[in-house]
Amino acid sequence: MAEAVSRTEQASKLRRSWPTAALVLLAFGYLAYENFYTGYLTPPSPHCTLAELAGCVPAPVRLAFVTGQGATRLVWIGSIPRFAVRSGPPCYVFDTQGRLIDWRAETGEGWSLDPLRIAAYDEPAISLDEALRRCNDSAAQGVLKTKE
Repeated sequence: MAEAVSRTEQASKLRRSWPTAALVLLAFGYLAYENFYTGYLTPPSPHCTLAELAGCVPAPVRLAFVTGQGATRLVWIGSIPRFAVRSGPPCYVFDTQGRLIDWRAETGEGWSLDPLRIAAYDEPAISLDEALRRCNDSAAQGVLKTKE
């Protein structure tokens, strides 16, 4: 009889603890997803070219040249990953030669690239092809031709 009660108590404890275990697994799964997607958004090298980035991250939502503080920059605004809880989209900033200067996997809430990201929406949008041409990136032109 004591064995039957013990089994009942164990079953009761198991029924009460599975929601907690499910939440813990869900949290770990979400953290793994965020970590994977941040890695997916990472440029291939710290100073890659526009063409190199175009070959390894999702297509830009918006590209625009932004002039301010004495310099012109190409701003690439990416898309926010599905199911991600982020303040804003990823942002990549290039010089006029098409070399990566800075990037953030997430913008918003006062991140360092927010002023450029916001200014990019005030400037005319350009296509990736146009950005590659305007940056005079010879490697980019080669990549562009092979994708067609």
